Amino acid sequence: MTEESPTTPSVLTFLDASFDPIGIVGPDGRYQWINEASVRLFGYTREEVLGSHFRDWLLPDEPVSGAMAQALHGSAAAVIRRVRVKDGTFMVLRTELIPLGDGRVAIHASDLTALYDLLQAHGGA
Repeated sequence: MTEESPTTPSVLTFLDASFDPIGIVGPDGRYQWINEASVRLFGYTREEVLGSHFRDWLLPDEPVSGAMAQALHGSAAAVIRRVRVKDGTFMVLRTELIPLGDGRVAIHASDLTALYDLLQAHGGA
């Protein structure tokens, strides 16, 4: 079995079929690729996202965690973030930042918005 790059057509086809949002950012923090689940969940087209910086999608008051810098230096990281959705709302996501070994980072997100809303309704979070 040969090792495939994270951007070979067969790997991207697999990633695009995921129900979870997945993206790839370059060393400059700009999106190079997003899957179809990202398009559906956030409401933005690929054209609107590609080339933008990952911080462009965070809410303005989100603190800088350093997780992306950690991932860009080769160590996986996870962080919970609020991100903007095209309809003007926000979602709460747990994001895993996974170094790809070539200076790029894969971002895998899990939607925690319903849990966040439940906690808010009961005086938590």
